[in-house]
Amino acid sequence: MYKILDGKLVSNKIEEELKKKIKDQLKLVIIKASDSKESDKYIYQKVKKCIDLGIEVELKEYKESITNEKIIKDIEKFNKDKLVNGIIVELPLYNHLDDDMILNSISEYKDVDGLTDKNMSKLINNEDCFIPGTVRGILSLLSYYDIDYKDKKVTIINRSRLIGKPLYYYLTNKGIDVNMVGSTTKDIKKICKNSHILITGIGKREVIDKSYVKNNAVVVDAGICVDCGQIFGDVYFEDVKSKCDYISKVPGGVGPMTVISLFENLYDAYLMQNKK
Repeated sequence: MYKILDGKLVSNKIEEELKKKIKDQLKLVIIKASDSKESDKYIYQKVKKCIDLGIEVELKEYKESITNEKIIKDIEKFNKDKLVNGIIVELPLYNHLDDDMILNSISEYKDVDGLTDKNMSKLINNEDCFIPGTVRGILSLLSYYDIDYKDKKVTIINRSRLIGKPLYYYLTNKGIDVNMVGSTTKDIKKICKNSHILITGIGKREVIDKSYVKNNAVVVDAGICVDCGQIFGDVYFEDVKSKCDYISKVPGGVGPMTVISLFENLYDAYLMQNKK
């Protein structure tokens, strides 16, 4: 019988622990430079969580006429502001803006999304660093349910800097046997079916059915797709669940973990900045 990896349950427990730890005023800056309605939803979740945790939040919004230089100039001010503990840039940006240039202007010590090249370099070299909230959330979820990676094969169906790459480097540095695959990978279904732990972040509705899944597998669905006003994951849950020991659902799995993990990063940034 499968067990659900309950992200709501685990994120609520982490939130309660954070509330106990946070004694001083923390501040998060969110930068939005797009007209994306999806971004508005994600920003709302983060702002709401700031309110729940008693964290000050500043939302900096820009019109389409904004330049890379202006955003970077503002980020540099926030980098120097000792009252600001974390800075995030909500992606995507307007098409004319340079994602890498803007992201890499964030101080590595305030990069609570873990997306700068400096933090990625530290991750690759197995040094202490910030990792993206989705990755930290997945790791926390597996840890809560005592799922061990040792001597297990892990496959990640995602190559992005938000999920696939940082998760691959993190697990590889732990000596785990990891495959990172994408749409162009040959024999992708065979690779997935050989894996004890399957983590997917494609963003396409229910494309992963039981033909991808090994018996007694752990399946973590980090994909999200909105279709006809409903939210779906990559995994065809009803088809796959009987083959799993553990499986996450969408919504209610990785999503809540991603949000709360951002605030764990923010608290860690505060400790680092104040040498506590």
